[in-house]
Amino acid sequence: MGMDVSGVNPVSETGDYFRNNCWWWRPLWQYCHNVAPDLIDEDLFISGGYNDGAGLNAKDAVKLAIILETKIADGHTKHYQNEYELYLESLPNDECGRCNGNNRGYNKKKECKSCDGTGETENFSKWYPFDVENVKEFAKFLIDSGGFKIW
Repeated sequence: MGMDVSGVNPVSETGDYFRNNCWWWRPLWQYCHNVAPDLIDEDLFISGGYNDGAGLNAKDAVKLAIILETKIADGHTKHYQNEYELYLESLPNDECGRCNGNNRGYNKKKECKSCDGTGETENFSKWYPFDVENVKEFAKFLIDSGGFKIW
């Protein structure tokens, strides 16, 4: 599943369309909410996690782009990325859902292809990456979008 973000009144090809799969979108949208809570309130933040047409008008899209570009320029976004990566690295593994981590699941641990017999799988949160380049691309889109809707 992905988040298709369409420009409402794009002034260039860059502002016409932005796409992230759900793994990339959620951390990006969370970051936008964190740095611009006046533009992305709690209701818009929640709606932005669905493909229901939530978005910002042209003026607010440009405001968000300026905030994002400022955060990138002053190093905030890179620092956030580093902290986010450290957080993900600190997460413990999940118990394997296929073998229940204890040989009493569908397969014995030694035969489990999901965990290779360890009883653990990578923490699910680690599937959600965040990086500065994605924020840059979104900011470029915002500037030329004429507002946007998330589909």
